[in-house]
Amino acid sequence: MKRISEWFSENFELMSYALLGLIFWGSIFNAILFSFIPAPEITFLTIIPYLLGLVFGIIAKYRGWSWIN
Repeated sequence: MKRISEWFSENFELMSYALLGLIFWGSIFNAILFSFIPAPEITFLTIIPYLLGLVFGIIAKYRGWSWIN
C-alpha cells in the first residue's frame, strides 16, 4: 500500500495534466470531428479524439506548458 501511495504522490501532476487533456481537449477534438462527420458509425473514430487529447496533456506536462494553471 505504501508503494501505491508513493507512486500516486510522485505522479499526481502528470495524471492531472493527462486527465485534463483526455477530458477537456478530447471533448473539443470530438466536437470538431462530429462537425465534419455527422454520425460516425465506427467506434474507433470516436476514440481517436480522446486519445489525441490524452497525448496532448502528457506532452503539455513534459514541455512545461502552463495552460492548466
